[in-house]
Amino acid sequence: MGEIYRRAITALIRPKRHVYNEDDLPLSYNLDYYGEVIRTPVKFYNSRKQKIIGSLYKTQKYARGNPCVIYLHGNSSSQYEGRFLVQLFVPIGISVFCFDFSGSGISDGTFVTLGYHEKKDLTSAIEYLKKNHNIHKIALWGRSMGAATAIYALAEHPYISSAVLDSPFSVLREVILSLGKQYHVGIFMTNSTIEKLRTAALDLADFDINEVNPICEVKNCYSPVFFIHAKNDVTIPIEQSIKLFNAYETDLKEIKIVPGDHYSNRPPDVLQEATKFICESLGLTIEFD
Repeated sequence: MGEIYRRAITALIRPKRHVYNEDDLPLSYNLDYYGEVIRTPVKFYNSRKQKIIGSLYKTQKYARGNPCVIYLHGNSSSQYEGRFLVQLFVPIGISVFCFDFSGSGISDGTFVTLGYHEKKDLTSAIEYLKKNHNIHKIALWGRSMGAATAIYALAEHPYISSAVLDSPFSVLREVILSLGKQYHVGIFMTNSTIEKLRTAALDLADFDINEVNPICEVKNCYSPVFFIHAKNDVTIPIEQSIKLFNAYETDLKEIKIVPGDHYSNRPPDVLQEATKFICESLGLTIEFD
């Protein structure tokens, strides 16, 4: 039971960390039919005085309001995950900001908290962009843990223009049961075991798994949202997104069910639809060839 418990707590708060050398991220690169994109390395501090590492990809032709899409990565990922947004948004006048949550990538911190502390990191990121880069309009694009974090931000910051939510979860305890199945410890995932995990998360990572329930936040969310979920996702079952979609207050919402699993690349046409969705919320009309 000790080994099973160790695997369960590792899967929850310390999954494999994507550690990289920041120097491997180029300071500039060229996009076809656009030209050079400059990456500005960013460092700022969250409310817990932890250093957060990120990158701002500035557009050369700013749309009205100097808009920016912030990418929010999954629980075992980093800012690398969001770089695909650069080719979607920078050429049309929207900057892109990617960063490592605390406990992820090369930012400070030891543990991930599935949105509990990550939402505070995001607030610090928004404050940094507004103060230091004159960003006035914000949209979010989150995946997995990042999508759950985005829901908290939408509830707290109604000025956020819109969000793409790729495979969010609605209730963390339900995700823990799914993780148990994925790591082949599901048979041992009883309520008493989950309570032990809750105690460990409180002691080690200073968060309560019973308080990470994005479904409770959607009643306070009114910004337009675009859900994406893979139909064969066993890490976060598709029912999690459907619950959130149905509970979300605004009529300005869409949901796309895509092939594949939790880690599959999303179809290009769906990424383009999601990009158009965000652009419309920012007052821009675009068409893809």
